[in-house]
Amino acid sequence: ILMGRKMSIRNKIISNTNYLFFNWIIVTLMASLYCFAAGKTLLPKEYGIVSTSINLVVLLAGIGSLGLNTTVGKLIPEYQSRRQEGKINFLVRFSLKTVFLSNLIILSIILYLSSFLSHIFNIPLNVIWINAVILLIYSISLQFGFILFGFQNMKKMATTELFGQLAKVLFSITLVLVGFRYFGLLIGFLIGTFLTSLLRFFSISFKGQ
Repeated sequence: ILMGRKMSIRNKIISNTNYLFFNWIIVTLMASLYCFAAGKTLLPKEYGIVSTSINLVVLLAGIGSLGLNTTVGKLIPEYQSRRQEGKINFLVRFSLKTVFLSNLIILSIILYLSSFLSHIFNIPLNVIWINAVILLIYSISLQFGFILFGFQNMKKMATTELFGQLAKVLFSITLVLVGFRYFGLLIGFLIGTFLTSLLRFFSISFKGQ
């Protein structure tokens, strides 16, 4: 029995490592394709708008997470080992609600200060608006990812990332080619992030698994 448990743990470690590596490859490759498409099709100023927008979203999403991403990644395995499914369910729901509300507040501030931010960052007002929407969806997708990480479900984390990243790149390139320019890249990012978030939502059991 002890040998069987050791083999099970070893197989789980190998499987998780492989999927985490696969996830890293997906993110790195698709990010490179996304940047390549932007660099080859946009003017320097337009490329700067996209780069500033994405970096700002990532920064604010990190702030809006309030540290709950690492919290769920740490506590879910602990609660699972103790078979405290009620606490897992509460933690998952609480973290998602808190992250949503936190980023909704940030989104509201962005919209309220949109004209000021447009002037400070030297980017169009409509870009500020779409960035606010991207921020909310990206933050939720990120939290879903850490919840899957907490459940040690690296397979779903990697596959959902794959479909989302593919959608992001394909929609971005298509929209740029039909004339949306830098706005097409932002819409593509939004679509890809939304798809990842949606797939992760259906991958998570809200009963503590």
